[in-house]
Amino acid sequence: MHRREAAIGWAGGTLRAIAVGCAAAVAGRAGAQTSVYVVNVAGDDVSVIDRSSAGVVTTIPVGPQPNGIAVTPDGGRAYVSNFRADTVSVIDTRANRVVADIPVGHQPVGIAVSPDGALAYVANRGGGSVSVIDTAANAVVATIEDGVGPGSNGIALTPDGAFAYVNNAFSKEPGTVSVVDTAANAVVGTVELYRNPKRVAISPDGRTAYVANFRSWNVSVIDTRTNTFTTGLRVSGRTVGVAVHPNGAYAYVTNLAGTVEVIETAGNTLTEPIAVGREPYAIAIAPRGGEAYVANLGDDTVSVVELGTDAVVAEIPVGNKPFAVAVACFGPQCTGPPFTPKPTRTPTVVPTVTATGTVTATPPATATPTLDPNAVGMVVGSATGRPGEQVQVAVSLHTRGQIVAGVQHDIGFDRSTAVAALPNGKPDCLVNPDIDKMAAAGFQPPGCTGVSCHGVRVLVLSLSNTDPIPDGSRLYTCRVVIAADAAPGRYRLAISDAVASDPDGQALPAYGVDGTVTVSTPRAAALPGIGDRRAAAARRCSAGARFSRGSPRLTWRTWLGISADTAIDAGRSSSTRAIRETPCTWSHREP
Repeated sequence: MHRREAAIGWAGGTLRAIAVGCAAAVAGRAGAQTSVYVVNVAGDDVSVIDRSSAGVVTTIPVGPQPNGIAVTPDGGRAYVSNFRADTVSVIDTRANRVVADIPVGHQPVGIAVSPDGALAYVANRGGGSVSVIDTAANAVVATIEDGVGPGSNGIALTPDGAFAYVNNAFSKEPGTVSVVDTAANAVVGTVELYRNPKRVAISPDGRTAYVANFRSWNVSVIDTRTNTFTTGLRVSGRTVGVAVHPNGAYAYVTNLAGTVEVIETAGNTLTEPIAVGREPYAIAIAPRGGEAYVANLGDDTVSVVELGTDAVVAEIPVGNKPFAVAVACFGPQCTGPPFTPKPTRTPTVVPTVTATGTVTATPPATATPTLDPNAVGMVVGSATGRPGEQVQVAVSLHTRGQIVAGVQHDIGFDRSTAVAALPNGKPDCLVNPDIDKMAAAGFQPPGCTGVSCHGVRVLVLSLSNTDPIPDGSRLYTCRVVIAADAAPGRYRLAISDAVASDPDGQALPAYGVDGTVTVSTPRAAALPGIGDRRAAAARRCSAGARFSRGSPRLTWRTWLGISADTAIDAGRSSSTRAIRETPCTWSHREP
């Protein structure tokens, strides 16, 4: 590599910077064979979908009322829990036939396989226990009972296999997750969270667990380093299945309202959901993150979601009442790094709230009329708050294989959900320190103040470092102030004039995806914390925690020839957390 001066062209001006020229090589990869295994709880069988043919190629009989499934890392075996038989069926995925049935505990449900494939862990809901299977011997070698339950249901392992997290589905006030040390086969901790935890998934870095709380319509987030509840996210229906993208940027949660909720893991914020089939009960993601497979209990189908666009690309009929799903992948491509960046979403209709508080529907925002499949994406996140509160909204980058050194765009806002101003009058936006860039931000139109401002322009780059911005990165976060008189509704954060450049100053095709700030109905008083039994009934209608961040900022005294003239230095941020609650509007029935 060598240094040279490069001109980076931007909408609104040309910036000359010192750039580092680099060459990039893209190596081809061998293909992969992907099969999707769907457990049909009312059919006592497993449907096998071949993704190359986009249809069911065979059906494998298993035990009565199969509930859960897990596949070994090499894709060679699938383990299916049979709820009414107290057994686990072992499927040879190359021959697609059952080769063993293993007796386990009472009413087995969730299954997780160790990273080396040597052990399988089975959560037995009726027995309040976990069976540990030696996969070479196809036999139970240990049973964990003390500290597990009631109703041990979902189970997930950390990426290193050191700990298993077991959802106790019958736990209510509070709900609990048992933490198992897999070396000792013993419970070493219990995490209190929202009621009735059903399924659990763990991030690829092992630091976070996402728990679907079925009865409370929440997703609980656990910091696995401290085994503490950190936040809760209120969703639109009863949560069931959960999975985390291989790049760790997003978590996906199915709910019985017919959607997959999408969580930005960087800020633990909900974005636009994906509409799928009826009563989606489970979700699995391809090993490299290109697709998600959603088992729809209500219409006997599997929705195939392309995670680059969040579009459903196929609806595949399967067996009777699909209840669980897993993916088996063969070939070198299966173990490569995630090729899909943070999934990008197609904007949907979002109501616009007028100054008078009247909610009127507006047409959906369009990122680009015709989307270039190689275009660089800039996606504005979403947040929820009440009048008078402040929320954080992140903007992320989806490079789609491009080498991106810098970006610029505008974000328009309603006065009811405006980007906050610093004491110096500049936007309160903080660059992500992990990308090692700086940012310039200014209100629009130039020279505006207060309510006369209707947007911000942000430029993210570095004069001394033109290394590519990593795929799926959070670029920066802005503080948004919800006006005290804001009417309940959804307010669009509309991105426009998105441009990007490579390290040599060449313009790249780019597009933007809008975000939203949802203003919820004000409450007279907040609910107490998770551990307060006196507020148990009220806490069933829980909402999510949000984080506000602040950090040192550095004035960029270099005029860049654009409206944004405040730089945001990469600094460590401190966090505070406040839990907000949403009122109940539904009836409850105990599990």
